[in-house]
Amino acid sequence: MKNDQALKTLLIFFTYLSISRDFSGYLEFFCDIYRIHERLPKECNKPLALEFLVASILIVDDNEQFLDALKDMLELEKFEVHTAVDGVIAQSILMNEKIDAVLTDIQMPNMRGDELLSWAMKNKPVPFILMTGYSSLIEAKTALKMGAQGYLNKPFKMGDLIGTLNKIVSNKRTA
Repeated sequence: MKNDQALKTLLIFFTYLSISRDFSGYLEFFCDIYRIHERLPKECNKPLALEFLVASILIVDDNEQFLDALKDMLELEKFEVHTAVDGVIAQSILMNEKIDAVLTDIQMPNMRGDELLSWAMKNKPVPFILMTGYSSLIEAKTALKMGAQGYLNKPFKMGDLIGTLNKIVSNKRTA
């Protein structure tokens, strides 16, 4: 019974975080809950706790100015951001880092975003959002059939991207 209540409390807590993205007043609460489950020592290990709270996003795009701008915006939203200029570099990052979601352009040299998605579904499953400036309805449907969680047309509204990322990360953590 005690564990069930703690898990319900954790679920409510993670849901709030996914909406607000404000960790400042809630870290101690998080540590208290994890102490109940004896997963943290009596003195809270804040870097360990923060690892659960910060979503790690990989952005893949061959347009480096767009990549840098998007990285800066997502970091302002408290995401940990990794970047890659093509799918080959992205594969290496996916194999070596803990990534919660991938945001990738479709049209890129060396490896297209849909090829990266296909590779990841076989080798390192992680939620994907595909983006492109050359949109077609067929391309969007194909991406979703391949396993993408979302599809954005460039230019897109940051609010749409943030909402989609928060939803994906929240779903991944409660699964």
